[in-house]
Amino acid sequence: MVGDVIIDLDDIIQAITILPRYERCAGVVPFAFAVRDAIIEQACKSDEVRMLWVIACLPNKDERERIASRLSADVVMMDVDESECLRRVGNDPARATVRLLSERLIREWWEEYRSNA
Repeated sequence: MVGDVIIDLDDIIQAITILPRYERCAGVVPFAFAVRDAIIEQACKSDEVRMLWVIACLPNKDERERIASRLSADVVMMDVDESECLRRVGNDPARATVRLLSERLIREWWEEYRSNA
């Protein structure tokens, strides 16, 4: 919608590296976080931003609440279980080269999420 700003770290990394989506260069991640934080800061100051959407992969409840509090935001969790996440990765041609890594990260995310839900 006009006036919405959507921040997704995957999009930022792709934009600043020109690598295919989901491929990572670890040295770029701090730069991507800095870009994300700068966008959030500017969006919070702007009268032109109707809604700020921050797409984040945060399994830790305290971290989600901390960010929500900082942004005076609501947390919206996607209603997708672990098996569906794994199925989607397995069926996504864009993730073919990083499928095993993606599956490991999904399992780790769910393990952390369940441990402090």
